[in-house]
Amino acid sequence: MMQAPRARADVRDEMYGMMTARLRAMVRSRLIGMGRGPPRDGRLASEWRAAMREIMEWLGPVAHGTLRWHGERSYERRSAGAVVKENVLVLQTLYFANMEKVEAAIVELLVGMNYVWRFEMEAGL
Repeated sequence: MMQAPRARADVRDEMYGMMTARLRAMVRSRLIGMGRGPPRDGRLASEWRAAMREIMEWLGPVAHGTLRWHGERSYERRSAGAVVKENVLVLQTLYFANMEKVEAAIVELLVGMNYVWRFEMEAGL
């Protein structure tokens, strides 16, 4: 969604539905603080893009590691007795992550994507 901020509304709704109630509340409170008017600041949109890239540099690999780790565990459970080479250590997953930091990063990503999407829609990009 960061690479294609004009993603379809159903994809955004699906992602929103996967969030916990706590995370939705955090996003809502941040979005309320941003106001309702159309964003007109191109410099701020660029800053949001840079901030989102920076967050994704550390959050992306951890999230992917978590998905792979869960996939490996599911395969082990389905194939009782199967020997599976572990590609991901549990320390490389969200399991041991600071959840407050992760939630704050996710909120920042979503708020940033919202701003960039609204800016690009307003500017007709």
